[in-house]
Amino acid sequence: MKTLQIRRWSAEISKVTAHESNQSSLTTVLGLCRSIGDLVHATQRERGGSSVFLASRGERFTEELATLRRDTDHAIEEFLTRYDATEAQRFLASLEYATANRMLVRLAPIRNSIHRLDIDAGEAIEYLTDLNEAMLVLCGTLIEQVHETADRSKMLGLLALLRAKELTGAERAILAQVFTEDRFRDGAYLWTVALISAQETLLRIAVGGHDQRFSAELAQINSAEVSGEVASFEAAAFVNGVDSLGIDPAEWFQVVTERIDLLK
Repeated sequence: MKTLQIRRWSAEISKVTAHESNQSSLTTVLGLCRSIGDLVHATQRERGGSSVFLASRGERFTEELATLRRDTDHAIEEFLTRYDATEAQRFLASLEYATANRMLVRLAPIRNSIHRLDIDAGEAIEYLTDLNEAMLVLCGTLIEQVHETADRSKMLGLLALLRAKELTGAERAILAQVFTEDRFRDGAYLWTVALISAQETLLRIAVGGHDQRFSAELAQINSAEVSGEVASFEAAAFVNGVDSLGIDPAEWFQVVTERIDLLK
């Protein structure tokens, strides 16, 4: 099964527009958004692992969470290195970058609270979701600096894909908590339904900004066995009601992660 490969996709955009006068700016924006995508991917995984760790009161995902945090730290370092090397983009997106940076600064104390089990899983999910939103807003601001209409349209399609993937990651974290606690907390049921619906909308937007090849790749992912397994977990959760779900959170985490990785 091939993935959508955001890296390949952005490289193709760059290749197609190599003759344009704004190539330097476009290449910089593509590189920054790619780094943002990698960072968000890492924090999505850490968010899901943190959810299971907290919901199980530290009995599950201890070693896995340590690995996920190292991956996030590496992605942060890569992003900051690339961003510090820019000039115009750093200036024009300074406000959005400052917001994202403030969120990044909070990561260490949030992790400490998670380690001490003195933060609610919902609060941890909310923080990491807000961090990812700040990073995606920064990516959107950078895309606004792309002047060619066709290039900007493709970049916005890329952003829609990143946002759809972020919502899938949020669903992973919420249902990981739900399955670990074996119940839907207040609001979690409707929130999950809304996330699933929004994912579908954003993927349609992403398809609209790209060619038939991308549409075919997405259709292949949606018809993959792992996508069917994700849907089965979702259906089982909704059919079983608000408690006594009887679903293994580790199995859910593994299956939905495989689908998310296909979108990477």
